[in-house]
Amino acid sequence: MTQKIILFGIALASLLACSYWFCVGKDLEKIIALSSLLVSLGYLFSRIYKFKGIFNLRICNISSLILLFLVFVFIICSYNFCPICKCEYKSVDDKTTIQMIVEGEAKAVENKDLEMLKSIFSDNAVLTDSILNQHWYSPLDRYSSILKDYDYSNSKNSINKIMINGNTAYCTCHSTGNYREIGSMAFSPYDDITKWILRKNNCGCWVISNFTFNTPKE
Repeated sequence: MTQKIILFGIALASLLACSYWFCVGKDLEKIIALSSLLVSLGYLFSRIYKFKGIFNLRICNISSLILLFLVFVFIICSYNFCPICKCEYKSVDDKTTIQMIVEGEAKAVENKDLEMLKSIFSDNAVLTDSILNQHWYSPLDRYSSILKDYDYSNSKNSINKIMINGNTAYCTCHSTGNYREIGSMAFSPYDDITKWILRKNNCGCWVISNFTFNTPKE
């Protein structure tokens, strides 16, 4: 009996571990995790029904329904609502997705939307000012500072060149718009060449890992 309870606990722990892996893993990992999930689920069902001598049939059926419901909820959450794996921008192809992310950065700056900026940058993204040779190792450090001191309008990032190599993308943009120091009346234009490196994270979402601005025009 003790051995059966231990095996039941291991199967339950495997179910939870595979659920998490399925949520955060890449495509091949998701397949492996889903297979392991089904094996664990099958074992749990077999154990539940073999315990009929201990638990009455009514409790057994209720347990089965609860377990089935939890698995159903997990699958729905993994595909749609799992906060770890939700991509802010996703399109039919990688090039369009990357373009949406880069354009989204300009809109987020104009709207002072730090949550949006946080979602499209990796946590350890590096931002570089080429002229000052200054680096920031947290996107929020950079953006929270400039958005506190400046307003932006008509901001736009237009991709000039893009190269995708597996899970890494490199692009060069023409970034334009207007800015003003908070408290000032008039906006001043800016016209910049920006360089971006994007990578797919563990959830398969493209995020910005490197952003270089004030790049000399070639």
